[in-house]
Parts: sequence; structure tokens; C-alpha cells
Amino acid sequence: MNFSQIIGQESVKKMLSSMIVERRVPHAVLMTGAKGVGKLSLALALSKRILCDKTTGFDSCNACQSCLLADRLEHPDLHLVFPVIKLSESVNTCKHFTKEFRDAVLKDPYISVEEWMNVLNVLYNEKKRGLIYAEESDDIIEIVYSRPFLSKFKVVVIWMAELMNEVCANKILKVLEEPPHDTVFILVSNEPEGVLQTIRSRCLRIEIPIISQEEMGEAIRQRYDVDDRQLRYMVEAANGSWSQLQQVVSQTENSKLCFDLFVEMMRIAWQFDMSKTRDFSIKVSKLNRNLQLEFLANAQRLLRENFICHIGMQNISYMNAEEQQFAQRFSQFISEKNVLDIYELFALAERQIAQNVNSEIIFFHSIVKLYIYLHKG
Repeated sequence: MNFSQIIGQESVKKMLSSMIVERRVPHAVLMTGAKGVGKLSLALALSKRILCDKTTGFDSCNACQSCLLADRLEHPDLHLVFPVIKLSESVNTCKHFTKEFRDAVLKDPYISVEEWMNVLNVLYNEKKRGLIYAEESDDIIEIVYSRPFLSKFKVVVIWMAELMNEVCANKILKVLEEPPHDTVFILVSNEPEGVLQTIRSRCLRIEIPIISQEEMGEAIRQRYDVDDRQLRYMVEAANGSWSQLQQVVSQTENSKLCFDLFVEMMRIAWQFDMSKTRDFSIKVSKLNRNLQLEFLANAQRLLRENFICHIGMQNISYMNAEEQQFAQRFSQFISEKNVLDIYELFALAERQIAQNVNSEIIFFHSIVKLYIYLHKG
């Protein structure tokens, strides 16, 4: 991770780079701020720059052995401390989960602690809350008093420092206050007030702001094919958090799929092609249950919007351009005669899916009933 790869945060990146160039890096830094603003990414970029052997500029050289290893989170002098789940009394420290954490962070440097816990709980079939347990302090102290393997420095990144067990936090106080000259601590926290005050007082606190709208907009343009209206919506919905933007993108993609399925279902129901009805029912039954529920909830929304268009109140309708285009043709079939029947049909299907009733049967039955209701309109 380079500073140049981090979304926005230009003033913070310049400040961190200047500290290195001017040789005034403190022995302990505490990065705080909201979720998804890039704190872990900044910590990793700062670590890489500290460990880089060759560069004298603001960013890492990307060519030396240290940079190559840091990019893979495999540098022997880069030590990652993070919340884990306790699998047993002897399996409760980061060294048992290092590969999983590397893979997760390399896949998404803006990963949230909730997403990380979900990775572990799914992998090990658990339902546990993550912590940095007391036993972790022994490994941290051993790291601090060992000599660097490859670089001139050792960097210890403690992600989600507020989840440190109090025993662990108290045991590392001394090394955090007076570490060897070749050791730098970088703590990352969403909730700094949850970090022991004695630890906070030993760190230089750097507040990471939310990503500005201009920086967020530029990052979206570079990564997604969106028009100006979509861009404005995404920037506002993200609220300065890249991880929140990813949720918006995921919801947008799901909404597009749900709309396409709604259109397909209505066309099949109008014609009532038995073969297509069967194929559609099988296809939707293979979606995960949450997406089936989202589809049915979205179908109820689209039904309401089409009825509003039918009665000539488009000024209070809330649909995107593609939905509006479809409604121009479809809304004529949604009237006072059938809207309540179709709405209750979707609502009933939603309840049955939530109760784990066979979804293939539900969707097949729904299309049969839709044929009747649509021709009543």
C-alpha cells in the first residue's frame, strides 16, 4: 500500500511523509477517525515507507525487497496486531490468524472490523466477538526487544486498539512509552475513548478526517461508470466513508438485479409461458434467501410506483430513469382493480420466503396468480 493508492486524505499523507523525510517520526502514533476513511490503509502505507530501504522522497520506492514484502504484508519487520476470536486457550493470538488477515486486508484495505469478524466466524463456524487478548502482550513484548531482520526499523501496527484486553494494554505500557529506538508503534482506532488513557497519552494522536466530497467523487469516477446524477447520489450516500460507499454500490447492483427480475417476471406472467415460468422459478430459487427477500420488497416498491404513475401522480413518484421508462408502458396494467391483490401476493411470498418455504414453488405460484391479476387490470 502506497500513499498514492489511498483515496483522498492528501493533507494527512503529506504530513506523514514529511515526518519521515524530516526524521521526526514519533515512537507511537494513534490514528483515529470514522469507519472507512482509510486509517488502516494509511497505517500500512506509513509502515511501508518507514521500512523502505532506498527512497528519500515522500512515497516508497516500490522496488526494494522491503517494499515488495510490505506490499504482500509479509515483511519480517512489519508486525500486525488485530482482533481475533478465541478458538481455545492456546489459539487466541494473531499469529494463528495471520494468513487470513493478510488475505482479507489485501482484498480490501478498507475492511471493517465487523467484516473481519465475519470472515473468521464463517471460516471457523463460530459466532464470537473479536478481541486482542491478554496473551497477545507477550508476543508484542518479544517483538519489541528483538532485532530487526531486514530493515533498520520494526513497525507494530495495532488495528482496532480499543479492542485490546485491559491486561494486554497494561502489559505493553512500558514498551509503548520507551520502546527501543528501532521500533515504531502505529495504533488505529475507531473509538479512541475506548483505548486506555495511559496508552493515549503515550501516542501522537492524528485525527483522520472523512474523505472530502471532491476526493470521493474523483475516486468514484475512476472506478465506476456513472452519470452525474448517480455520482451525486453516491457521494452523498457515502458520507465521506469508502466502506460505506461499497455498501451503496452493492445495494445499487442488487437493485439493478431486482429490477431486471421484476421486468422479466411481469413479462412472463403477462404471456404465461409455462416453460419460462418454470425456468424463472428455478433461477430465482437459486439466489440466496436475503436477495430473494430484497427482490420481493423491491417488487412491492415498484408496484406502488407504477400505480402512482397510473393515476397520474408522477410528481410524487421516486424511480430512476430505467424504472421510469419501464413504467411508461407497464403502469397501464396496474389499476385499482388489481393493485391490492398483486401487493398482497408479493407480501405473502416475502413472508413465506422468510419462513423457509420452498422458494421455487412460491415463485411459480406467484406467476400463475400474476397472470390472473394483470389481466384484471
